[in-house]
Amino acid sequence: MVQGAPVMTLDLDVPYSTEPSNLARLMSAGEDLGAYYRTQPERQLKSQISHLAAGGYNLLSTRFGPLDRLGFIGNSRI
Repeated sequence: MVQGAPVMTLDLDVPYSTEPSNLARLMSAGEDLGAYYRTQPERQLKSQISHLAAGGYNLLSTRFGPLDRLGFIGNSRI
């Protein structure tokens, strides 16, 4: 809704840079939030730095709700 999207979602989308120093901060933040991939919630798989370095979408659940980490938007890296 912030950018005027016609659909309401209940997750937080966070675009991120794949610079190595930023990846370390993202990993630490994910640990603090208890983040795990939401595609198989029963397994509570945690992201690895290689997942973040590849860019793409990391769709996570945290103790505060859903979090989407976006390494690129469309065909462009952040």
